[in-house]
Amino acid sequence: TLGTLDGMSAFSSGRLKVEGDMGLLMKATQFFKKYSPPKAAPVVTVEDIFGTMESRVNPDGVKGIAANYGYVITGTGGGEWTVSVKDGTVKVLKGLHTPKVTTTISAKDWVAITLGTLDGMSAFSSGRLKVEGDMGLLTKATRFFKKYTPPGPEGAEEEKQDELIRIKQILSIPQRFATGPVMGKFLKAFKNKKIMANKCPKCGRLQLPPREVCAECRVRATDWVEVGPEGVITICDIAYYASPDPLSGESRETPYIAAHFLLDGCKGHETLWHELKPSDIKKAKKGARVRPVWNEERIGAITDIKYFEIID
Repeated sequence: TLGTLDGMSAFSSGRLKVEGDMGLLMKATQFFKKYSPPKAAPVVTVEDIFGTMESRVNPDGVKGIAANYGYVITGTGGGEWTVSVKDGTVKVLKGLHTPKVTTTISAKDWVAITLGTLDGMSAFSSGRLKVEGDMGLLTKATRFFKKYTPPGPEGAEEEKQDELIRIKQILSIPQRFATGPVMGKFLKAFKNKKIMANKCPKCGRLQLPPREVCAECRVRATDWVEVGPEGVITICDIAYYASPDPLSGESRETPYIAAHFLLDGCKGHETLWHELKPSDIKKAKKGARVRPVWNEERIGAITDIKYFEIID
C-alpha cells in the first residue's frame, strides 16, 4: 500500500497468495487513488495555548473589559498565568498578578476544554474546574479569543516521493488437474454419449457421479454399469441470481434450472445433477421425463452434456 514492496514480487515469492480469478485481481490495482498515511497527532501544551492567546484575540469579545484573569493549571505541563485585559488589548503574563477571578484546573482538562473535547460548564459542575472571584467576569472570557489551532508535528514536511512505475499486464496461468481413474472413466464415456455409474459389489448401490469407494459400505466400487440416458426429474430449482459459472467465471443468464435427474437404471438418491433446457422452465416438475442434449464436439467433460430437455 505504501509502495515499499512490489505486489508482483510478493506474489512470486509466495508472500502474497491468490485464489480465484487472477485477471480480476489485476484490475483492482486501478480501483483506488494513492493512500496517504495519517499524520501524527499534534502535541498540544498549556504553554502553547497561553502563548498564542495574544495572536488570537477577538476585538469585539474584549471590548469594554478591564480586568486580570488568573489561571492556575495543575499537573504536568501546568503553571500560573495572568490574562490582563484592558482598553481592548490583551497581555498574557507568567504568574498571578492581582486577578479579579482565578480558575484552577488540571493541564489535561484545560487542553481538553481548549480543543472542545470537554465542556467547561460540565467541568465546573463536576468540580474539575474551580473558580474564585467574580464569576460574571469569567463567563465573558469565553468570547475573548478565536479558536485555537494545534501546532503541526515537529519538522513535519511533505515528503516528495517518486511516482511509481505502473505496468499493466494480465497474467494467464494455464492449469491442468488430474481427474483420477474413476472420474476419468466417467467423463471419457461422455465422448461416446454414454453415462456410466459404478456399482458397489457389497450392497449393489449405484453411484452417479461415480466415487472410488461406496459411501455406505466403505468398500471399493469397481463394477461399472451404463445408465440412462433418459430419466426423470426428482428435484429442481429455478435460479434467478446471476452467479458466476465455476468453469468459465462468466455470469450465467437467468433464470436457469438446476435439477437432479434419476436416470433409467438408477433408484433412490442415485441422481445426476445438471441443468435443464432454459425454454423448459414452465414445464419443469417432479417426475417429468428428460433426455440429455449432447454437444457436437465432446472432449470428455461434464459440459459434453449441454443440458437435459423434457420429452413431450
